[in-house]
Amino acid sequence: MKEDHEGVCKGGALGNNTKRPFGSNASRPKEILDLIHSDVCGPMTPNLLGGQLYYVTFIDDCSRKTWVYLMKSKDEVFTKFQEFNVEVENLTWRRIKILRFDN
Repeated sequence: MKEDHEGVCKGGALGNNTKRPFGSNASRPKEILDLIHSDVCGPMTPNLLGGQLYYVTFIDDCSRKTWVYLMKSKDEVFTKFQEFNVEVENLTWRRIKILRFDN
Protein backbone atom coordinates (compact mmCIF):
# COMPACT_ATOMS: atom_id res chain seq x y z
CA MET A 1 0.00 0.00 0.00
CA LYS A 2 1.35 3.42 -0.92
CA GLU A 3 2.21 5.76 1.91
CA ASP A 4 0.76 8.81 0.10
CA HIS A 5 -3.02 8.49 0.40
CA GLU A 6 -3.88 11.91 -1.03
CA GLY A 7 -6.06 13.25 1.79
CA VAL A 8 -7.20 9.90 3.21
CA CYS A 9 -5.83 8.74 6.51
CA LYS A 10 -3.98 5.42 6.52
CA GLY A 11 -6.60 3.78 8.80
CA GLY A 12 -9.41 4.80 6.48
CA ALA A 13 -7.57 3.52 3.44
CA LEU A 14 -6.91 0.20 5.14
CA GLY A 15 -10.54 -0.03 6.25
CA ASN A 16 -11.72 0.37 2.66
CA ASN A 17 -9.52 -2.44 1.36
CA THR A 18 -11.47 -5.47 0.34
CA LYS A 19 -10.31 -9.05 0.48
CA ARG A 20 -11.18 -11.67 -2.06
CA PRO A 21 -13.44 -14.40 -0.70
CA PHE A 22 -12.00 -17.80 -0.03
CA GLY A 23 -12.43 -20.08 -3.01
CA SER A 24 -14.18 -23.39 -2.77
CA ASN A 25 -11.96 -26.15 -1.47
CA ALA A 26 -11.96 -28.57 -4.36
CA SER A 27 -9.36 -30.78 -2.66
CA ARG A 28 -11.71 -31.78 0.16
CA PRO A 29 -12.51 -35.51 0.11
CA LYS A 30 -15.82 -36.53 -1.44
CA GLU A 31 -16.26 -39.81 0.48
CA ILE A 32 -16.19 -40.68 4.15
CA LEU A 33 -12.93 -42.18 5.47
CA ASP A 34 -10.90 -40.78 2.56
CA LEU A 35 -9.05 -38.52 5.03
CA ILE A 36 -8.98 -38.80 8.83
CA HIS A 37 -7.31 -36.19 11.03
CA SER A 38 -6.02 -37.27 14.44
CA ASP A 39 -4.56 -35.50 17.46
CA VAL A 40 -3.46 -36.51 20.96
CA CYS A 41 -4.11 -34.08 23.81
CA GLY A 42 -2.89 -34.09 27.39
CA PRO A 43 -1.94 -34.49 30.10
CA MET A 44 -5.11 -32.90 31.40
CA THR A 45 -5.45 -31.38 34.84
CA PRO A 46 -7.66 -32.17 36.60
CA ASN A 47 -7.81 -35.72 35.31
CA LEU A 48 -10.60 -36.73 32.96
CA LEU A 49 -13.23 -39.36 33.82
CA GLY A 50 -11.82 -42.39 35.64
CA GLY A 51 -8.36 -40.87 36.10
CA GLN A 52 -7.67 -40.58 32.37
CA LEU A 53 -4.92 -38.09 31.52
CA TYR A 54 -5.00 -38.02 27.70
CA TYR A 55 -7.42 -38.28 24.82
CA VAL A 56 -7.07 -38.93 21.11
CA THR A 57 -9.45 -37.57 18.49
CA PHE A 58 -10.23 -38.90 15.02
CA ILE A 59 -12.08 -36.53 12.67
CA ASP A 60 -13.45 -37.53 9.26
CA ASP A 61 -12.69 -34.69 6.84
CA CYS A 62 -15.73 -35.31 4.64
CA SER A 63 -18.47 -35.62 7.27
CA ARG A 64 -16.66 -33.82 10.15
CA LYS A 65 -17.79 -36.63 12.45
CA THR A 66 -15.51 -36.82 15.49
CA TRP A 67 -14.56 -39.75 17.71
CA VAL A 68 -12.83 -39.22 21.08
CA TYR A 69 -11.04 -41.95 23.03
CA LEU A 70 -9.78 -41.45 26.59
CA MET A 71 -6.41 -42.86 27.66
CA LYS A 72 -4.32 -43.16 30.83
CA SER A 73 -1.03 -42.87 28.89
CA LYS A 74 0.13 -41.91 25.42
CA ASP A 75 1.30 -45.42 24.63
CA GLU A 76 -2.36 -46.43 24.20
CA VAL A 77 -2.73 -44.38 20.99
CA PHE A 78 -2.12 -47.26 18.59
CA THR A 79 -4.55 -49.50 20.49
CA LYS A 80 -7.20 -46.76 20.33
CA PHE A 81 -6.55 -46.32 16.60
CA GLN A 82 -7.07 -50.06 16.07
CA GLU A 83 -10.39 -49.85 17.99
CA PHE A 84 -11.45 -46.84 15.90
CA ASN A 85 -10.42 -48.52 12.64
CA VAL A 86 -12.43 -51.69 13.36
CA GLU A 87 -15.45 -49.64 14.45
CA VAL A 88 -15.63 -47.40 11.37
CA GLU A 89 -14.84 -50.14 8.88
CA ASN A 90 -17.62 -52.29 10.33
CA LEU A 91 -20.07 -49.36 10.24
CA THR A 92 -19.28 -48.11 6.74
CA TRP A 93 -17.82 -51.07 4.85
CA ARG A 94 -15.05 -48.71 3.73
CA ARG A 95 -11.36 -48.50 4.58
CA ILE A 96 -9.43 -45.47 5.80
CA LYS A 97 -7.36 -44.10 2.92
CA ILE A 98 -5.27 -41.40 4.63
CA LEU A 99 -4.59 -40.81 8.33
CA ARG A 100 -3.16 -37.36 9.02
CA PHE A 101 -1.76 -36.38 12.38
CA ASP A 102 0.62 -33.73 13.68
CA ASN A 103 4.06 -35.07 14.55
